[in-house]
Amino acid sequence: MTGAGSFRDLRTAALVILMSIFVAPAGVLVAIYFSEYADRDSWFYYISRQAVNNLAGVPSIVFGLFGLDSSSSLSAKESTDPIRRELNYGQPALIWGALTMAVLTLPVVIVSVEEAFQAVPRSYREASYALGSSKSQRYSV
Repeated sequence: MTGAGSFRDLRTAALVILMSIFVAPAGVLVAIYFSEYADRDSWFYYISRQAVNNLAGVPSIVFGLFGLDSSSSLSAKESTDPIRRELNYGQPALIWGALTMAVLTLPVVIVSVEEAFQAVPRSYREASYALGSSKSQRYSV
């Protein structure tokens, strides 16, 4: 073999990097909201928590079919002729795969970051308040 896998390796690395770029900020922000700002008795917290739990229970094949359908319908080119429309399904794009994998890994990121925030002892949180920091300053580096 003369370098047959090197392009695939680069494509896989790019897919994982793009997925991380998409999922990390969203997952961390949702985890911060759940652990610090959300009112546990509100309907919005209940619905958003159920949405995260439902996302965690969806099989990966369903995410794959959803990603294929969205990428095919969003990248389809329509002709100006209303009778004969030319659809180009299956346009390969790395961003659609990265977005699909980001939605697949979003519940894992949310739950793990939320557990990490809850592992911080309450005395450390109260010490940060005593030093004059706010909730938002606690999570900035």
